[in-house]
Amino acid sequence: MDTNTRMNEDGQDVKCIQAVLNGERNAFASIVSRYTQVLFSLSYHMTGNREEAEEAVQEIFILIFRKLHKYNQEKRFYTWMFTVAVNYLKTLVRKRKNKFSPHADQTFDDSVQYELSTLKESSPETNFIRRESGKVLQSALNRLPLKYRAVFIPREVEGISIKETAAILGIPENTVKTFSRRGKDELKKIIVSMDWT
Repeated sequence: MDTNTRMNEDGQDVKCIQAVLNGERNAFASIVSRYTQVLFSLSYHMTGNREEAEEAVQEIFILIFRKLHKYNQEKRFYTWMFTVAVNYLKTLVRKRKNKFSPHADQTFDDSVQYELSTLKESSPETNFIRRESGKVLQSALNRLPLKYRAVFIPREVEGISIKETAAILGIPENTVKTFSRRGKDELKKIIVSMDWT
């Protein structure tokens, strides 16, 4: 995203937020419309489950709406929103981990992998490979320690900068770099060690 587009979106966000805070509750629909897909992508990659991701997105928007009065309008709304989302999702994943076995969440929905794909339509063979690769990646992400997953997904899946990821997670930039690198190394090990039978 270029700087002008980003500034334009940031300006639109601030206008919507000011409107909501001034009592125009319907203005929040614009925020929901603009960020549903990105929050679904984040939620799906954090949880590995479509239904859970859809519910998480709804809960995240409710949290954002309730906390909107705490948002500092001098900072990027996108960063603040991601902070709220990642914190919620980390708590959700921790709770689920305590309820289920370590890999009980490894069910996949081919349609989600297809929807999340940013590649253009191609041959059936390429689509199949892409879906299968997505399943492997999500399975590995499900096994990745949460502290690495919380860095890897914003950085490597969502393409958020090191600086912004650090702001979202409230950790130093060097820690983001370290966790991102370790996350990649762990993912490679997990993928190699996975039982393919």
